[in-house]
Amino acid sequence: MDKVPIDAVGTSVHVLNALRERPQAVTELATRLDRPKATIYYHLKTLENFEYVVQRDGKYELGLRLLELGGSVGARHQIIDVVAPNVKRLVSEAHETGFFAVMASDAAVVIEIERPSDIAEQVDLALGTYLPLHCSATGKAILTALSDETRHEIFERITLDSYTEDTITDESALATHLEHTRSEGHVFDMGERSEHIRAVASPATTSDGYVIGALGIIGTSQRLYDDRFTHELPHLLNTYVERMKHEFQSSSSKPR
Repeated sequence: MDKVPIDAVGTSVHVLNALRERPQAVTELATRLDRPKATIYYHLKTLENFEYVVQRDGKYELGLRLLELGGSVGARHQIIDVVAPNVKRLVSEAHETGFFAVMASDAAVVIEIERPSDIAEQVDLALGTYLPLHCSATGKAILTALSDETRHEIFERITLDSYTEDTITDESALATHLEHTRSEGHVFDMGERSEHIRAVASPATTSDGYVIGALGIIGTSQRLYDDRFTHELPHLLNTYVERMKHEFQSSSSKPR
């Protein structure tokens, strides 16, 4: 069952790659890719419906929709250009693990992480890790920066699963919690996602309020527990996201 859709997607990718070189007709593509004409025609028509290819004078060529996708990827790279050096400086100054997450698929996804080399208690966090919005510091930080309408739409799509006894699983209670923390500019994860993990994060936006993601510091409860965690590190995060706000604007890194 799984092989059919994988082969189908693979064929579409081969078609797009072939069209990168020059516009081609169905027969030429079928011969080149060693596929039946009917199969290639089906894939071309599907891609055409989504505007990834267009037909001109009996030949198919790449569509402008791909340019939009490329622009989105370029914007993501511009985000990293701003995020990476700031996370590195944050870690050097805070001497704790720093990371940055963006919202994707109704989760906070880690796109940058930096660790001090001399900390023994390393947190299990990696690039591409999906963190739940409702009980992770970066996830909640992103939620605080969104409009009430957008946040409500997200709550309708996600399930507020319980990870620990401290996880907030009631939408009304979570909304109240987020409202109380919004004015502070940072949000804590006090063991809500994992009992022995602590984190603090601040939302990162452009100067016009567009939400880019969230900058966070994470560690074990043995490291992050005192006034430094609750006061000094949040202040440091707020300083960095304010700096990044101007850098996002100047680099035009707002995703499309």
